[in-house]
Amino acid sequence: MSDLEDGFLPTDEKEVSAQAAWAVYKNLPEFDGVCFKQFDARLKDHRRAVEKKTQQSIWEEEAYQHDCLLHPRDNTHDRRGKLIFDRSPAKELLRQDIKDGAYPLLSPMELWNTRPQYKLFDLNVFRGRIYQEIRHTKFINWCEMKRQQKEAKAKPRNRNYTF
Repeated sequence: MSDLEDGFLPTDEKEVSAQAAWAVYKNLPEFDGVCFKQFDARLKDHRRAVEKKTQQSIWEEEAYQHDCLLHPRDNTHDRRGKLIFDRSPAKELLRQDIKDGAYPLLSPMELWNTRPQYKLFDLNVFRGRIYQEIRHTKFINWCEMKRQQKEAKAKPRNRNYTF
C-alpha cells in the first residue's frame, strides 16, 4: 500500500502490470507463501483504494480552495473591531520569544512591555497567548517524540528494486 501511496508503484495497471510487480515483490520476505493469484487480487483492491483516496483528496482540495475564495482570511480584525492575535505579527514574535526562553525569565507583564506589537493587545489576552504558546510548544515536542518512537519501531524497508 505504501508503495502505491508514495507513487513508487503506479496505480495504473497499464504502466506496471501485476506480473511485472509480482516479479519484484515475490522475492521479498513479506510475500513468502503468497501465490500470484492472491497477489493479483489484492493489488487490484489496493490500486482501487489508493485511486479512490487520491480522487477524494483532489476533490477536498478543490472544495477547500472554493471555500477560501468565499471566506477569505485577510481581515485582521474580528466582528467587534478587535485585532486578531493569530493574524498579527505579534504571534510570530511571541513564538520566537518563547523559543528563545524569554518567558521564564520575564513575567507576562515584563514580556508584554518589551515590544510595541504586544501592547496592541490587552495584558490578560496576551498572558493567555503566552500560556497557549507554551502548550503548543509542548505539544509539538510530544508529537516529535512519538514520531521518533514510531520510526524506531518500524522496520526499515528495502526499496532497492526496480520495475
